Amino acid sequence: MGRTSKAIRLTDDDGNILDIENDHIPTIATAHQKIHDGKHFNVIFTNECTNTDEQTVIAFKTPVSGEIHLIFAASSTALATAFIYKDTSIDVGEGTEKTPQNRNQQSATVPTVLSIESTPSVGEVTTYNETQAAGANITTTTEVTSRPLGAAAVPRSIGGESRGTQEWILEADTEYAFVVNSDDNNDNIHWIELDWYEED
Repeated sequence: MGRTSKAIRLTDDDGNILDIENDHIPTIATAHQKIHDGKHFNVIFTNECTNTDEQTVIAFKTPVSGEIHLIFAASSTALATAFIYKDTSIDVGEGTEKTPQNRNQQSATVPTVLSIESTPSVGEVTTYNETQAAGANITTTTEVTSRPLGAAAVPRSIGGESRGTQEWILEADTEYAFVVNSDDNNDNIHWIELDWYEED
C-alpha cells in the first residue's frame, strides 16, 4: 500500500503563506501562551513556625471539569518537609481566603479553584498558619508526593527539576492541600508558591 504525502501550509495573521526555509515561524510554550490567554495564576503564602510538626498550608478544591496544570515550590529556613495531599478532609471556616494573581495583569479572568469554606468561593484558595492548620483538623488521606527541605531558604519544586517533571495535572473535583511541615523546634519561615494554568 502506497504512502500519500500531504503538504502543510503555514500562514501569517494575514493569510499569507510562509516559506518555512526563509520566513520566521514563531513558537510559544503552552504555559507561556496561557499567560497571554489570562489563564495562568500564582499564589504565595509565607508563615513562621516555631515548633516541631507545625504546618503552613495552602488548600483548595479543583473544579468538576477542566484541568489544573500546577507547579508547587517551597522553602524553609530550618528542617522541614513539603507534601502534596489529595482527598483531604479539612474543617471549614478555619483558614483565610486568599486571591491568586492572574499572571496576565490585563486580564480579569479568575481561576476555577474553590476555597475550603462552608460556602466555597470560586477563584480563591485557603491559607493556614500553624494555629489555623491545627484547628482545621487536616486529614491527609492520600500523599501524592513529598520532598525534604533544607535550612538554606532556597525554593525547591516538589516534583522535579524542569517544568516537564515539576508539573502536576490535578484530579477534578478533589480537595488538595500543599503543606510544609517543620521537622524540628527551630524558628522556621515556611514559603509556599503555587503556579498553575488551566485548560477548559
